[in-house]
Amino acid sequence: MVIKTSVSCITLLGVTVLAAGPNLSSAAEDSAFRTQGPSLQSYEPNLIGYTWASEDTGFVDFTLSLKYPLLPKLTQRLLSDNERVFLAFTGRFAFYYETRESSPVIVKRINPKLYFQHVFADGAGSSRNNQSPDWLPERVQEPRTYATLAYAHESNGQTIDSEAGYKEALRTAPESRFAIDSIGRGWDYLELSGHHVLIDRAGYRWSLNGTIKDFLSVGLLQGHADEVRTWEDTTKGKRRTTVDGLTARIKFESTYLNTSVISGTQLSLAYTTGLQSAGRFSTVRLEAGLQVFEMPIVIWCSQGYVNDLARYYLNVRACGVALAVAGF
Repeated sequence: MVIKTSVSCITLLGVTVLAAGPNLSSAAEDSAFRTQGPSLQSYEPNLIGYTWASEDTGFVDFTLSLKYPLLPKLTQRLLSDNERVFLAFTGRFAFYYETRESSPVIVKRINPKLYFQHVFADGAGSSRNNQSPDWLPERVQEPRTYATLAYAHESNGQTIDSEAGYKEALRTAPESRFAIDSIGRGWDYLELSGHHVLIDRAGYRWSLNGTIKDFLSVGLLQGHADEVRTWEDTTKGKRRTTVDGLTARIKFESTYLNTSVISGTQLSLAYTTGLQSAGRFSTVRLEAGLQVFEMPIVIWCSQGYVNDLARYYLNVRACGVALAVAGF
């Protein structure tokens, strides 16, 4: 569903919250249900930037991602300090400012997730020092080595699931290639992931992540998976599991560059392929980050699949630049 009023609503909500800030704080202090324990944390990187992609026009790209620990005191008491349960949410939205008619805001990805984390080795924060860039102090709080097991739902929040609906979208879309954005995609999946800090020194760090996803044909939240239908105007349709499911990422972070302009750097390389027929369809994503004048800037490029869920089966080249918000 194309959301044409979202920006105005969000802006109005933001102004309302800012204006009512002191009163809200005072009300929270008097509430019997005030929050106890840890607050929201960032999950995936929170990004505000601009993206260019083949098969699409350029758009302002927003990603909001957060996680919240569920019942941490009870979990600690029943299990141990090494076991944690989190509820996470990631949303990605595209604002086609002056690149599409009416400059719509379109949902690209909605991804709630419930996951269990087991910590094998803590203490990844030993490298924090006064020269660290702003993003490092947030991330060094992560354990050195851990694994997670999750149940998640991922969709693009769209509604078209019939040939008649798609033909109507083709008729009304400014360009026929934009009609695909209104086709609903959705999956439930099981996810096993791991994180390990390979090297942790005073001025730099190497880390490695790996993920396995099993996309379910029928899920608790999604029901039957919404993938490419026979009535879609494409000969390139594939199942999600043929282009996604196995990911490995290596990341390098450094604080050696400590000048008045640049105070830190980051570089990561990720490779993704399908859980089915591994290696046949692949995606490579390269990210470079600089802490410039206290602003963490990320430049990225990718070649491959699942750049957005509506076009997940297409081999797309995409690049972008974004401001990375480290946390809350």
